Amino acid sequence: GLHITEEGYLEKMKAIMEEYHLPKGSIELEITETAFIDFGTQGKRENTKHIIDSLHAFGFSLSMDDFCTGYSSIAMLRNLPMDVMKIDRAMLLAAEQDVRSEGILRHVISLGRDLGMLVLCEGVETREQEKLLMNNGCHYAQGYLFGKPMRVTDFNLRVSKERDGN
Repeated sequence: GLHITEEGYLEKMKAIMEEYHLPKGSIELEITETAFIDFGTQGKRENTKHIIDSLHAFGFSLSMDDFCTGYSSIAMLRNLPMDVMKIDRAMLLAAEQDVRSEGILRHVISLGRDLGMLVLCEGVETREQEKLLMNNGCHYAQGYLFGKPMRVTDFNLRVSKERDGN
């Protein structure tokens, strides 16, 4: 939230894309709903939409991070054209525990898909969680099941091995 509201933010972001000649969509900015916590007035909504539209025009992809953790997620979906919905791990853990939460997860995934967003769930650690997400139509997952944080050299080695089929 602090970055988005800092003076000259949009100019700095545009300069980054121009300086490095990055292809559109190659950089994804994660924005949490708390970045726009004061979303209640028409003026705030219009300013926020202007920021999001400008970032899109510069070529950034935008994800709504930590979806399902706060109160304003639906308002953000209604008012902001985001590209990716990143469902918080807490929703996945709840869906493993009871049918009601799994139903909510299924409908949240469906909502994201219906809005044309890519849907990703964070914090996947088991094959059972992966299967739950796949069965409910989630596009992507991230978490320790797929890899823990690693050095760039280790990442490059892993990608090379996977590319070579090892």
